[in-house]
Amino acid sequence: MYQPISIETEQFSAEYDSNNHLLVVAYHGVLTPAVTKEFYAWLMQAMTDYPKQVQQARGSVYDFCNVTEFANSNLTTASNQSKQLNQINDLKDHPVALIVKGKLQQQLLNVSMKLTPHDKRVRVVWSMNEAIEHVNAFHKQYAKEMAESIEE
Repeated sequence: MYQPISIETEQFSAEYDSNNHLLVVAYHGVLTPAVTKEFYAWLMQAMTDYPKQVQQARGSVYDFCNVTEFANSNLTTASNQSKQLNQINDLKDHPVALIVKGKLQQQLLNVSMKLTPHDKRVRVVWSMNEAIEHVNAFHKQYAKEMAESIEE
């Protein structure tokens, strides 16, 4: 039995969903560079403390629906933290879904994704069901691509 991976702060909560094998993160209120740095510090520590659960994670879901404001400087901070995480860990087979509730959030996250290209791994979605569909579709396509590369 695994110890639960979770954190609850005023600005975000994160939990490993063992049923779907997903890291589910929900941000609340104003998203600032300090909040982003705090989350990524927790994530890096969780990856060190719980390597088996991290290896079993099929993807990550970030819910921005309760974010009331994105600090301008947070785009750069999020991009830098994401790049650092990707340099330390091989995440090419780890899809990410970003849940939004409005067009402004969608546009802001699309800008952020342009700062840090992630290919097909990262997608902006509108619900948890759509997030899970993205993770499942990504793994199906990834398995197909891996099988084709072995055949070549």
